Amino acid sequence: MDRIIRMSIVIGFVCVLAGNEAVGCGSAPSAVICGPDPKYVKASTQITFDGSCSSDSGGSIVKYEWDLDGDANYGESGELGSTVYKSFAAGNYTVKLKVTDDDGLTDIEPCTVHAVKVVVDVAGYEDYPQWLHVGSSHPLAVGCTVTPSGLGGTYTWSKQIPLTGGTITFLPNVHDEDPTLWVNKRGVYLARVEYTVGGLTVSDNTSTIFAVEVELFRNSSYTEELYDWPADGGYPRSPAYIFGKEDPIYVAIQNYAPLSDTLELYEEAVKVTSDLDSTGIYLDVKEWPGDNDRTCYNEHAVNELLYLGEDSNDDANNNDTIEVQDEEVLKFWLEVPPGSGTYIESASVMVDRGEVGVEWQADYTSYSNTCGDLPEAPNSANGFMNSTTWTYRGWSQNFNNGDLDSAESHWGSSGDSDYADSVDLAFRYGHGETDGYSSYLKFFKDLDANSNPQAVDELYWDEIEWGDKDVDWVAIWSCDFMDGSDTSLKQMANGVHLICGYVTECLDVDCGQYFADALQNSSVKQAWFYTDDAFNPPEYIARVFGTELFENDHIYGVQYPDSIPSDAYTHWDFTAE
Repeated sequence: MDRIIRMSIVIGFVCVLAGNEAVGCGSAPSAVICGPDPKYVKASTQITFDGSCSSDSGGSIVKYEWDLDGDANYGESGELGSTVYKSFAAGNYTVKLKVTDDDGLTDIEPCTVHAVKVVVDVAGYEDYPQWLHVGSSHPLAVGCTVTPSGLGGTYTWSKQIPLTGGTITFLPNVHDEDPTLWVNKRGVYLARVEYTVGGLTVSDNTSTIFAVEVELFRNSSYTEELYDWPADGGYPRSPAYIFGKEDPIYVAIQNYAPLSDTLELYEEAVKVTSDLDSTGIYLDVKEWPGDNDRTCYNEHAVNELLYLGEDSNDDANNNDTIEVQDEEVLKFWLEVPPGSGTYIESASVMVDRGEVGVEWQADYTSYSNTCGDLPEAPNSANGFMNSTTWTYRGWSQNFNNGDLDSAESHWGSSGDSDYADSVDLAFRYGHGETDGYSSYLKFFKDLDANSNPQAVDELYWDEIEWGDKDVDWVAIWSCDFMDGSDTSLKQMANGVHLICGYVTECLDVDCGQYFADALQNSSVKQAWFYTDDAFNPPEYIARVFGTELFENDHIYGVQYPDSIPSDAYTHWDFTAE
């Protein structure tokens, strides 16, 4: 008859019985996966699985079989041996080891493997590269995705590849999963995140981040920065340069062109606005050969140099002009990223367009009973305006008002913003006088209703506030107007740099062109004294009044910040030899 086989299982042992007779009895093996440890691994990286820690106390293990792909089939290709190798896409996996001993007994050990991957995301950028405007007010949203999710772990962000001396600031902090970042300096950056969980650290970088901003220059070699004087300590913002008609502004944008081997053209990359033209004009920029920093310039795009003018002009067939009348702030808006149509205010600078104006009165006897005529007044005024200084420097000649077209209100604080204080240098030729207490300028006006002369209008120091709009230098060819103390003369100064005039009488002479010509290569003070020396006798005293900062002012080159009434004023006198 058939034999009855029975199996008796005792803790730690498996016994095979035939009837009441034992035919095989031994301990079961123990499957142990001793590596990797811990069970967090880097996705897509070959991992070593080690089953050599498995044991069999009553014999030996003769077979190691693995299920690495979760299909419940053991020992398939690559799944045999105490050590096997496997890489995983990001995710959670269950790996099992099955061991068999020499008694044919088996054991299975499962373990969960987390194949981890972190990927940096940059909001708004799906493709390489990424642009970021410099400054804390223009952050870039970054973040990262961890697969598989729900593992916990920590994040640490940092700057990579030190291609620039700037820093990246991560907000709210470097351990945030989805921070925003900003940089404090133009350049090239990478942001790197390190994700750590269970002893494993994985990382990813952003694509190259180009931190950009507009730079402004005065020369084509890009060595003279265009800047202004910021408002500080009660001083107003003021320009550092006066521009002529032929003085361009050069614009450069480093790292704007990502492909260094291609001469890239970006149309309308920069928008320029002024106080008078808020709509603005647009500048194209182009990369230049040999620039390792991928810099783009308006100079190298066709007809894209920027000039200051009386009107704005964005004609493709000519260089661009932006409307500027007085001391105004230009704003430069950069398209970030290129081609997006989104413009960010990138730079601003206060500028001034060079302008002169003159007023004169000659026919005093026809319109007043108190003064003689000044026949050289129109000659002096016309000579002043016709000087080659203004064409050489590219300055605009805004007004030349004579006789009844000249008025006291054009020089007093109530109406000078359209005349004397609307230009950078204002020249006045006419009578002046002192009454022993104060000095004043005399302006005749039209005859009365009965065709009789009227009393002249008298403009006193305390009725003047030169410099609160535009004028930097005022030249007064009038007798006695500067006959006063510094404290008295200071009443006229509200930003003006220098006031030139006479403490004594001065002759009626054709001096205007001489003075203007001298300004081309001399300081304002020197030009005034040279003119006095050329036309007046020794007993007459010429005076220049202002602060010491402006003593050597020229109408070209760097200009110093405008003065304020609290400044200490002084004067310089000259007597011809």
